[in-house]
Amino acid sequence: MNTHIKMNRSRFGRFMACILCFIVSFTCIPLMDNGGGNVNANTPNQNYDLKIKINGQLVQIDTSLGEPFIDENNRTQIPLRGVMEKLNCDVYWDESSKTAEVRENGITVKVPIGENYILVNDVIKANDTTALIKDGRVYMPIRVVLEAFNYNVGWNYSTKTVSITQSDTGTNDNSIDAFISEVIEIVNKHRISNGLRPLSRSAGLTEVAKFRAEDMADNNYFSHISPYYGEMTDLYDKFDITWSYCGENIACGQRNPQDVTESWMNSSGHRENILDTDYKYIGVGVARNSNGTYYWVLEFTG
Repeated sequence: MNTHIKMNRSRFGRFMACILCFIVSFTCIPLMDNGGGNVNANTPNQNYDLKIKINGQLVQIDTSLGEPFIDENNRTQIPLRGVMEKLNCDVYWDESSKTAEVRENGITVKVPIGENYILVNDVIKANDTTALIKDGRVYMPIRVVLEAFNYNVGWNYSTKTVSITQSDTGTNDNSIDAFISEVIEIVNKHRISNGLRPLSRSAGLTEVAKFRAEDMADNNYFSHISPYYGEMTDLYDKFDITWSYCGENIACGQRNPQDVTESWMNSSGHRENILDTDYKYIGVGVARNSNGTYYWVLEFTG
């Protein structure tokens, strides 16, 4: 299943003017109803009853180690120590550098307070938000840390449940990064073969695309408009991305970069986005849900 959209800021402003084109894939799961409407009744910085499952089992986090809350950016902040110790990780705190450190099985993750990155074995990995200290505890949207230790993370917004499972070798960060690079390479081959300049990879657009793909995979929907975060341009604002033209292709069910790019190129609307002369930058996001279905997102700006 695929859909696409393009916007021109000067002509259409913030309103969506799009043609939706659907291609049914037999590997794509049907769109399911997660309860409908705006299920987030929490205000920023309000604690709420969040559930955590590890390998399918509900676990209790020691509340003395902190309680989850929603921050001013509508992100779920999780107490780092409470969750990571449940996964048998060792957690340390360096007061001089204001950095939390998590260790397990030869992997060391450093989480500096107030920075948009973590360090995985001293290699910088970008994050879309920052860790913070609240009531003497370190909090952050914990997905990026868990993925560094090869865990899959699912999030059900309606039940407020985080699901943590051990990754298999086919869905780790390395394979996702390889998928992203391959999609960009294939897209640019199509552009060059049609006499167009290649698109430059944008770190900001990649973060938006990744966020969009994970949101759809975690919350089991397929749409250009998130039930929880709005349009893609709402996320552009959050990630400080400027644009005059922007577009988005999404797909679900395809198993690899070759299949998804082929399906887009065989659909007129998606092909137009890929070969659009107004675009200069690209970001790609890939995520897989608990049923093994892949979600793909292309973001374009010019």
